[in-house]
Amino acid sequence: MSLTTSARSVNFLAGPSFYAAIAHLAALQLAIAFILFNPIPLIGCIPLLSLLLDTFLSSRPLGKPLVGACHVAPHQLKFGERTHRIKATYLNYKTWLVVLELEGGQRYYLWRDSVSEQHYRQLLVMLQNSTPNKKATDSSSVA
Repeated sequence: MSLTTSARSVNFLAGPSFYAAIAHLAALQLAIAFILFNPIPLIGCIPLLSLLLDTFLSSRPLGKPLVGACHVAPHQLKFGERTHRIKATYLNYKTWLVVLELEGGQRYYLWRDSVSEQHYRQLLVMLQNSTPNKKATDSSSVA
């Protein structure tokens, strides 16, 4: 049996992600373009731009990336000093990232380039096989 398919839990050290920085910058550029190219007078755009820049510089509007030592087992995430229960996983964009939604409604993003390829593959296999309440965007999950 290969290590990729037999993982019951995955320990990894997630570092900063280049993809996350690019996505953050692209979202900021789109928001600035939306403000500048809409019919609001330019004098009205200045407060909106300052508010937008303040929001993007002070927080992560796209979500929190996982950075640091992590342990992921079926239905649980140990991150830092705490253990959280995983409510749902979003694997729709697994080529770039995995989204883990926790019980409290928090979402953490694990970008593919923030961990080694082997750990990322082990995590994908474990989450696909062990998380029955995955959310999908297909029409069968819409009631």
